[in-house]
Amino acid sequence: ISVDEIEEIDDLHVAEEYVVEIDAESIEEAKIEDAVSERRRHHEKIRKRIEMRRREQMAEVRASAAKMWDDKSGEDLAAIISTEGHGLTILNEPDEVESGHPYGATFIRLDDTRVLKVRVALDDGFKTAKLEEEEDELPPLLLPDGTTLPLPGGLPLPPLPMVGGIPPPPALNSQNKLAALRDEIS
Repeated sequence: ISVDEIEEIDDLHVAEEYVVEIDAESIEEAKIEDAVSERRRHHEKIRKRIEMRRREQMAEVRASAAKMWDDKSGEDLAAIISTEGHGLTILNEPDEVESGHPYGATFIRLDDTRVLKVRVALDDGFKTAKLEEEEDELPPLLLPDGTTLPLPGGLPLPPLPMVGGIPPPPALNSQNKLAALRDEIS
């Protein structure tokens, strides 16, 4: 490199001295912040363990309560009522049910002589498929000039871009040919 090739730089940046002052107070504050954050993490872990323990205990209490009720209700009212001469009075609720619906029945013993039979339609709260199809229909989309936007079902697919000279994937017609070959072999 010759002296002529060297460029002269107009803006010159001189490094300035940077002094960090460390005193006992700032060191103490940093230690306190570290200790406080460590305690927070530790207490958070303890809280999570306590919460998990409480959840497990509540699950055990619920399970034992469910088992207790299951043990107490060992009477199979459906089997008792299906036998002739059971001697129980069956009160139906509702008195009459609409035909054409599947119903579920629950038997509840009221006292030694009476049983309540509650019947509930199992298809309550469900929409029929016909109603759902009507709700799925959307109004036509309008373009800014007021004409309706055609549905995408009738439009052809846009051409695929060529990426690095790689041809686009084969058309679906080739899959049909493979299926036809497979059928011929079978």
